[in-house]
Amino acid sequence: MKHHAILYYISSHGYGHASRAGKVIHELVKNNTVYIKTLAPKWLLKQIIGSEPLIIGPSPDTGCLQRNNFDVDIDGTMDAYLKQSEINKLSMESERSFIQEKNIEAIISDIPSFPFLIAKKTSLPSVFIGNFTWKGIYSFYLKNEGHPIIQELAEQYGLADKSLTTPLSMDMPELKDRKKISFIARKGANIRERLNRDFKIPEENKLVFFYAGNHGAGNIPSGLVGKIEGHTFISFYPLDSPPDNFICLESDIYAHQDIMASSDCALIKPGYGMVSEAMVNNIPIIYPPREDFAEYFAFVQEFENSRGALLIKREDFDTGNWMGALSSIKGLKYRKNYSSNGAIECARVIESLLS
Repeated sequence: MKHHAILYYISSHGYGHASRAGKVIHELVKNNTVYIKTLAPKWLLKQIIGSEPLIIGPSPDTGCLQRNNFDVDIDGTMDAYLKQSEINKLSMESERSFIQEKNIEAIISDIPSFPFLIAKKTSLPSVFIGNFTWKGIYSFYLKNEGHPIIQELAEQYGLADKSLTTPLSMDMPELKDRKKISFIARKGANIRERLNRDFKIPEENKLVFFYAGNHGAGNIPSGLVGKIEGHTFISFYPLDSPPDNFICLESDIYAHQDIMASSDCALIKPGYGMVSEAMVNNIPIIYPPREDFAEYFAFVQEFENSRGALLIKREDFDTGNWMGALSSIKGLKYRKNYSSNGAIECARVIESLLS
């Protein structure tokens, strides 16, 4: 098989895009060189790819500016987009030069739109991978399809030669030649016995994977969490003054997907990375509403179809009032099994374009 050079753009909004792209890159680097543009943490990509990632610059998108784990600064987001759009236009020649220097043969994006304009200008094939576009998210905020930002995004996404869409996808009419694929997510190993030994977790306790968002969970009253009997909470983010039944892990010692696969349920802010990982590992979900992010409504549709998720009030999620939901989720099971083969499917499509 011929060795190819690929340029992969990854949105730096949250960790979900990097987790997803890292899985695809893990497949691609077996036979290709993959250059990456992102601000996502190098340690995360290295962990998922399994080798040193070739990160050569930032991603050309700004995503959404968060006020906290849930709320978006809409005006700040649009201002940031406009500034980045001007930077992108000025960067076209340097992008061309890099592509020529490294003999790049294909451009992949999860999920910035500008790379598709680069691909068109350099006559390279391009592939979109994701479950939403910034055009869809920003349209939800601006409520105006004729807005210059929306039009620019729609035009750029429309240049993608192929679009691979995962489960939990929004409707994305701006993309052409769409193909549905499986989840791109990490299947974990159940290491519950090891966790019980390492942290002296009572065997009879339910283990709850907890994630409030990248801004952390310091404001959740730890006293109330400590009063929840029969449950141990495990997370990669700390609580202020954590109670005895709350464990904060080091990310480089325990694999994220193994902790998910070892848990009885996941109490999480809904985002693609967390939700997909819970679903492919068959872990039921307790989630708060996230109605200011358009992607959320695609999640709710799948939750209703799968019957493996339970809604909790935002106020209850934020204040540690979890006992009611934890009691209600007992016995909840998904109606189907979810495949995690999406990364392999993506690699096949990309390599078929190159060959």
